[in-house]
Amino acid sequence: MEIAVSRLKVVAYSGYQAEQEPRALIVDCQRLEVLRIEDRWYEPVASFFRVRTSDGDSSLLRYDHKTREWFRVSEPSCRIRSSATSSPPSPTAPGR
Repeated sequence: MEIAVSRLKVVAYSGYQAEQEPRALIVDCQRLEVLRIEDRWYEPVASFFRVRTSDGDSSLLRYDHKTREWFRVSEPSCRIRSSATSSPPSPTAPGR
């Protein structure tokens, strides 16, 4: 399996540090809002964010601290499932 890495334009929030977290991605001249950050982790040379965007895609983003560039580490994958098509959770019986 190949991992695709592509440079990406990201609109980021800068708080106590520069490029603290992504707020939107610019993909093919279209702005995709980051609806939520599902996961994040930090390494000495980069910060990583798994984000869900307004088009329903999930992306893994990498911010390189040295070059100050954003990259999409993997192509968009999972679409958000509609609640109408997802099955309700099964009830659990109390254990005795």
